Amino acid sequence: MNSWIGAPIEEFLDMQGAPTAVVEKDSYQLYRFDAFKTRVVNHTSTSCNPTNFNEPIDDYGRLASCTTSERHWYTATFTCRYGLAVVEDVIVNWNMIGNSCRMMTIHNRSHQAESG
Repeated sequence: MNSWIGAPIEEFLDMQGAPTAVVEKDSYQLYRFDAFKTRVVNHTSTSCNPTNFNEPIDDYGRLASCTTSERHWYTATFTCRYGLAVVEDVIVNWNMIGNSCRMMTIHNRSHQAESG
């Protein structure tokens, strides 16, 4: 994200899209972006009767049968909220928080990155 410092906010918006909110401060604007994604993870298990897979029939002459069941294991929510401080339509600072944030570097901007 450091590569965006000094870039016009319009260039960032062209790449990222509209912000969630724009907050007007005394000497700058704060552009806020939010991303939320939920993923449901299920557990699948298979059990077979008989359990000896080398024999296609059980002791009673029945063909082996298998059942597969699926149950809810957990739900994960991935979030990322980041903000850009903008002065006179130029990005001057940024902040990012969440468990699913990714850096956004454009190849022709990477050489302009500053240490943070």
